[in-house]
Amino acid sequence: MLYKIFAVISILLLFTVNSCGNKEISSLNDISFPPGLDDSAIDSLRAGKKVKENLAVLDFEGAEKLKGKVDATPADILVSSLEKTKLYNIIERNKLESIIKEQNLQLSGIINEATAVEMGNLAGAEYLISGTITSASESKVDKFAYTLVKIEVGVDVRIISTTTGKVVLSGSATGVQEEKIISTSGGTLVSGAIDYNSAYGKALRTAIEKVGQKVSDLSILCGIVLSVSKDGCNIDLGTENGLATGNKFIIVRLGDPIVHPVTKKNIGWNKKIIGTMKVTKIQKNISVGSILEKDEKTPIIAGDLVIQIKDITEGTEK
Repeated sequence: MLYKIFAVISILLLFTVNSCGNKEISSLNDISFPPGLDDSAIDSLRAGKKVKENLAVLDFEGAEKLKGKVDATPADILVSSLEKTKLYNIIERNKLESIIKEQNLQLSGIINEATAVEMGNLAGAEYLISGTITSASESKVDKFAYTLVKIEVGVDVRIISTTTGKVVLSGSATGVQEEKIISTSGGTLVSGAIDYNSAYGKALRTAIEKVGQKVSDLSILCGIVLSVSKDGCNIDLGTENGLATGNKFIIVRLGDPIVHPVTKKNIGWNKKIIGTMKVTKIQKNISVGSILEKDEKTPIIAGDLVIQIKDITEGTEK
């Protein structure tokens, strides 16, 4: 009787262990590679090159709505915002304007697929950003003791792939800035702004920072595992790549190249997700991450790839 009980317990334990192991691997199988991942980035990594896409920002349509209110152009503000992320190589505005002038191109607002591809080839940009100032308004509300002035600036952006000419991401945002005005019963200003130019500038920057975040979401960070410990690993990405604590990555083992049957050219790689990690410590060029999940049958080793995973959403952000 004791033998039978022991046998049943052993079978149950074996089933439990196998179930847990399969669950771990199954959860990895449920993870997908990020949309828009280009295997040419893997070729660059294998060649020891840093992977950063080239991006060009076009002049915004509707900028006349802010004429006399904001000195900096919306395009320049967006460029400054994107440069801070360190995720892209931004094509210099002078170079872009020179190309537009030489080729007699009309590149603001809505552009067609052929023009986007042509511009990408000329400027060496993988993506173009076009934008529109959709609104710039002010409203006043009497608060008895003071008047509240509310400034709103609306912005739309589209990100266009110069490879396909298609819009890959779009979004909109609104920046709001409020000012208090205190006046005497006779209308004499006691405190508050004489004009609202500063408020328009702050509202514009707020809106552009929001859409700038959407642009940042398009970037897919890729790196290489430098070393592995029991519970974590070091990767060759850091603050100069725009990395932040808490960023998550899939860990990938490369297989054989995928060869086109007709051209015989390598067009991609067979890849397997063997783990996930979260960044815990960051330096300039190196980060430390803790392993969240791993495939016990395929140990993580130096030289494996890491690819950032994050949600990329389209739509409107207010």
